[in-house]
Amino acid sequence: MRACFSELTAVCPRAGLPDFYTMKLAYGPKKRVMELKASKLYLFSFRNVGIYHEELINEVFEDFKRATKPRWLFIRLKVNSRGEINTIVKRYWSGAEGCLVERNQSLRVL
Repeated sequence: MRACFSELTAVCPRAGLPDFYTMKLAYGPKKRVMELKASKLYLFSFRNVGIYHEELINEVFEDFKRATKPRWLFIRLKVNSRGEINTIVKRYWSGAEGCLVERNQSLRVL
């Protein structure tokens, strides 16, 4: 399953300015799947939170992993350019050793 959230925002704790993100998420569900509306509301909760993007991806990743208990999980967080600095942060986890996600051609869009 894949989803893209293009309206993720948070506040830079150092500068106090808003940061804008595009988050792409892919995972292999077991028994639970995410509800898109609930996911959107959860991500909107970061709108006024002062958090660095490395912390943001880790918090979202761990919360999502805990809530859905997937077979594997991949998140890509693109920080929209501010000051001509472009950043992409990725995090991957697999419950099984040697998971095929990294070789799966359908995930190239991430």
